[in-house]
Amino acid sequence: MAIAQDNPIAEYVAKHLGDNLRRVGGTLLVDRLETAEFFTHYYRQTARVYDLMFLGSNFGMVFDPLSRRLPQERLGDGAGDELLAELGEQMRRTQPGDALTYQLKWQRFQQRLVDQLPLLPLYSNTYYDAFSPDLADYRPDENFSWAQAILYARWR
Repeated sequence: MAIAQDNPIAEYVAKHLGDNLRRVGGTLLVDRLETAEFFTHYYRQTARVYDLMFLGSNFGMVFDPLSRRLPQERLGDGAGDELLAELGEQMRRTQPGDALTYQLKWQRFQQRLVDQLPLLPLYSNTYYDAFSPDLADYRPDENFSWAQAILYARWR
């Protein structure tokens, strides 16, 4: 797992995730990276070697498996998974607006992804915002995103 240095929330998550993985026989190795180095891995400007990356970014509204560049080299025997890549390509070729066909292709893609398990299936839809009590009227839960909520916030 990669986390940015000097990030107490990431440290907290890493500690508790590591503690619980140990309880079931797993191990969590944590690398603390400078922020610039962290994002060179996240944006694949250098080889990504982490299974988990703790960040405070939201996910895009549209999932494109090919633009996500699933770690093919880490699937199965390390030679890549051509079927998973093809299923991703089939999703991409779905006609816009054909939601049912896309859903069926998505399900086939997800089933193959889970069967190959190239990624630790860890996801949390719980977001925490840490901010100064001097920030007033900051209500991200009432807006589409923190980026919109911050526009209506003010300093006390």
